[in-house]
Amino acid sequence: MLRGERSLITAIEKHCLGRNGAPSRLNEKCFLIGFIHLLLLLLIGAAAQMKAEGWSYGDSLYFYVVTFTTVGFGDLLPREARYIAVPFILLGLTAISNILHAAAAVALIKRVTAGSQEKDKPEKLTEKEAEV
Repeated sequence: MLRGERSLITAIEKHCLGRNGAPSRLNEKCFLIGFIHLLLLLLIGAAAQMKAEGWSYGDSLYFYVVTFTTVGFGDLLPREARYIAVPFILLGLTAISNILHAAAAVALIKRVTAGSQEKDKPEKLTEKEAEV
């Protein structure tokens, strides 16, 4: 998780929600912020590409989804507006990377905490183990 995301979440919780201390469920919140960031990049990038290239909004959105996921079929290529596409592509790839990192962190934290919760439970002995 990025330090900027952590400080953004902390600031929102402190100033807007009036919470003090470290935020809870930080990884889930970072995943949500990354997902919203990706959606905004998709929608704004598609609108800018539509305006600059003369494509339909659906084609522009398709172009960015295929590019951000690194599939790259090559059926749509920006001709006149590469100066618009390149920054959005770089930002989109970092957003996808950020989402994958946050999702992996959420899964790892859940796995680690599930293992520690199992250790905290008292073990029940079977009858054979109790006899020994």
